[in-house]
Amino acid sequence: MDEVALPDALARLGRRYTGADAAPVLLSRPGSSAVVLQYGPVVLKAHARGTDPVALAARLAAACGPALAGVLLTPLSARLERVQRRLVSVWPHGTTVPVDPTRVPWAPAAALLARLHTAAQDGALPSSGAPRRIADPLSHRLQPSPEAATVHAAWNTLPAWVRGRASAPGLVTITHGDWHLGQLIAPADGGWRLADVDDLGIGSPVWDFARIAALRALGVVHEQEFQDFLDAYWAAGGPALRPGTGDAADSAGWAALDAVTRAQVVSTTARRLARADAGHESPDHLTADLLQMCARLAAAQ
Repeated sequence: MDEVALPDALARLGRRYTGADAAPVLLSRPGSSAVVLQYGPVVLKAHARGTDPVALAARLAAACGPALAGVLLTPLSARLERVQRRLVSVWPHGTTVPVDPTRVPWAPAAALLARLHTAAQDGALPSSGAPRRIADPLSHRLQPSPEAATVHAAWNTLPAWVRGRASAPGLVTITHGDWHLGQLIAPADGGWRLADVDDLGIGSPVWDFARIAALRALGVVHEQEFQDFLDAYWAAGGPALRPGTGDAADSAGWAALDAVTRAQVVSTTARRLARADAGHESPDHLTADLLQMCARLAAAQ
């Protein structure tokens, strides 16, 4: 079956789950490795080709289990479907975070992250997918250019553990692996939940701060918002980056945050260049800002 027809095949699966006709809405961006489609009250995610079925099944089982109830969005089925040789998971549709920056639910988001990081560790879960996800854009050949050379030079300044060549220092918890505000979903039964289990696993919780810290470095997230987020995380019992004692663990945590922030910047820059190379988007001011940060990192080695 032609990969182009994948959304149609997902819509047929959605009809099977809902028992009714609905207008399918494609939620994923062109060129995305996953295809996500809303069909009425359900969302169907065709995971990237080559996804490990055993690891994904363990992640899906964790999302269905009691330890993470009320933290992760619960799938409509613990079973993975298969559509066109793709693994497909099925989820309830929900409301996303509002675009209005004055209505961002910083405190509930931080509390969810703290609950995730303090949940009992599930021995069936694989390692966090964050290091692989961060490194992935660098593993594909960018078209030769001064910008690509800058990105690779910046990447080579990062610690070995950030580049997936050693174990991360410090705490080990359940981590989301790709935490950002877009992963917050409010299902029909109310409250907020974390969506997207593709990178859920055991690892350093500092990876879950990489996106928000990178946006802080770019000035997109304001310093007070970042501090409020951390305060709410700590108030909810979050174990990472705790301030005050000055001991070696705290120092290692903040040094690790700096490292994953730089890694996120480099990875995002590489991903945006790759999308531009493929014709999926045009370079913009954010890409230019990211490239400037990569140039500063490369120059500081």
